[in-house]
Amino acid sequence: MKRWFKKAAAAAAAALLLAGLSLQASAATPYDNYIYDEEEVVPVPPAATPSASIDHTAMGTTALKSPQDLFVAPDGYLYVADTGNNRILKLDKQYALQKEFRTFLNNGTEDSFASPSGIFVDESGNLLVADTDNARLVRLDPEGNLLAVYGEPESPLLPADFDYRPIKVAGDSAGRIFVASRGFNRGLLELDRQGVFVQMLGASQVTYSLTEMIWRLFSTDAQRDRMEAFVPAEYNNISVDAEDFIFVTTGTYDEDSSGESMTPVRRINAKGDDVLRRVGNPVADEEFTELSSIKGPSLVVDVANLNHGLYAILDQKRGRVFVYNVDGVMLFMFGGLGQTFGTLTTPASLAYYNDEFLVLDAGKNQIMSYELTEYARLIFLAEEYKDDNNYEKEKETWEAVLGFNENNPVVLQEMGKIAYRQRDMKLAMEYFRRCDDKANYSKAFQFYRRDLINQYFTVGGILVIVVLAALLALHFFLRQRRKKHPKEKKKGPFRYATYVIFRPFDGFWDLKRENRGSLKAGLALIGLAGLALIFQTQVTGFIFNPTQPEDANFLIDLATLFIPLLLWVTSSWCVTSLMDGEGSFKTIVMSSGYALTPLVILLPVASLISNVMTETEGAIYYFLVALAYIWMVGLMIASVRQIHNYSMGKALFVILVTLVVILIIVFVILLCTALLQQMVAFFADIYSELANRA
Repeated sequence: MKRWFKKAAAAAAAALLLAGLSLQASAATPYDNYIYDEEEVVPVPPAATPSASIDHTAMGTTALKSPQDLFVAPDGYLYVADTGNNRILKLDKQYALQKEFRTFLNNGTEDSFASPSGIFVDESGNLLVADTDNARLVRLDPEGNLLAVYGEPESPLLPADFDYRPIKVAGDSAGRIFVASRGFNRGLLELDRQGVFVQMLGASQVTYSLTEMIWRLFSTDAQRDRMEAFVPAEYNNISVDAEDFIFVTTGTYDEDSSGESMTPVRRINAKGDDVLRRVGNPVADEEFTELSSIKGPSLVVDVANLNHGLYAILDQKRGRVFVYNVDGVMLFMFGGLGQTFGTLTTPASLAYYNDEFLVLDAGKNQIMSYELTEYARLIFLAEEYKDDNNYEKEKETWEAVLGFNENNPVVLQEMGKIAYRQRDMKLAMEYFRRCDDKANYSKAFQFYRRDLINQYFTVGGILVIVVLAALLALHFFLRQRRKKHPKEKKKGPFRYATYVIFRPFDGFWDLKRENRGSLKAGLALIGLAGLALIFQTQVTGFIFNPTQPEDANFLIDLATLFIPLLLWVTSSWCVTSLMDGEGSFKTIVMSSGYALTPLVILLPVASLISNVMTETEGAIYYFLVALAYIWMVGLMIASVRQIHNYSMGKALFVILVTLVVILIIVFVILLCTALLQQMVAFFADIYSELANRA
């Protein structure tokens, strides 16, 4: 329940924030500018602004028709696969047409392309075209002369019904050729420099979650057949980076599924293994799709390799470009769908050219260019300094970026890493706390704690010895005093709680039959348990606290205890009254309060010691919290048995029935709430209709 409240609040806040952003963004850009920080949307300055709309007129050619690919050649020229017009365009840095590749001589006969969808140009300026509807690759020299034609690959490894339709092509420095074929879900096709099939590379594996595996055990044959129909996703684009690693994308992404096939961006090595770093999560708008009118996760159709390990991905579904660093951390985004200048309709390909981002729009049949703002240029410069290990310059640059937005989580994290490298652990912890980076905060805290221990070891050791000596002296003094003045004293209601938790069967028996406890003490323990939950939220160390103290709501903390407890007490009284239980409602309330004693004792202890623990030592904290709740459940079971004089078997059965009753009560409450809402809406509609007619 607590997590549900948090997610609901975060989603509502994010929706309001995006609504505000859209009003502010219209002045500078026709789209929102934001990044993600855990479950929150963080507004940021615009990273890229629309600079030019490059259509056929600007290029000096006839109108484009459903273009599908952009490629920046090593010699600086820009190539466009104008798929609908069956041609390849070569543009200079001013986007003027330099050459059109439409026909070529093939064994003395004029030949042409049929829906060419992909283009690659090597260091020599030779073109390699994915001639899709002709089911072949065509290699041309810079003048358009035919060098080679590579037809359908032949291999017993390929399926018998393989329909070869190359849509994207790329090559590496060794001359290897990589092909993505439409409808082929076994990875990329790797060819040698002569176009001979070598292997299938990077095929993704479909895996099933534990829930799906259990479900398969109880499924019919037809249901199992449908589950077998879940096949690996096919790749829809390829890009080879400067280190000869292959970036691939897939548009078939299902957020409810699992496995490699559900990774929309991958970086494949020569063995076909995915080596993309994912400290962040490079899947564009996967997590926050409910904030937009367009539902579902992003449809990634292209990836562009930038300098210093950076890369950008293109989301066709929302017309956005997301830029990531080498760790997979999102740096910024821009773009959006629409008909106005700077927006897109059907983005098909992405390139970084002339220090600008270019997006090929297959719907508008043009190229949209986006110029980087000073904010984005500083981010790129900081990443360059980081890649060059120039930490001083990197720090200065990130500080300049922080001047644009002091709450940018990406910048705060990078500043924390710089402080960590400079051994300023206290400052690093501050930055990591501000960006909610618990893992790095824990690393910095480990060194900070060690420095404190080294600095204050002597004073701290002496203080501990003095305190222990004082406690021992007090213990012996009280012990001697009790021997001299023995006095039989019955345990008070609160002290009796410590007796109950260690001897529950005797304790709960005496609680009812010898009146050893009191209702006031039971209610007080319930109140203390609620305070313990609030204390846990406010005091638990940053590393282990899922809620920031300033964001906590103590009413939610109390509700997570009091509502289940009220349901338990009420349902238990109803069930035990019908099943020969001897305990009254008062006794049930009182015993339930005493059963909460472990929460009162252990939760504050766990919360306090969590402030001196690192992430690797968290097992102690989680053990204490788990022990508190397990102990509480055990005491609840013992209380039901002893208070109502049941056998253990009957007590467990009564508890099971009680839980069923709780579920029924919750269902009835939800049902009544839904009916009440419908009634209110019905009468509101009637009132509105009568008011309109009047």
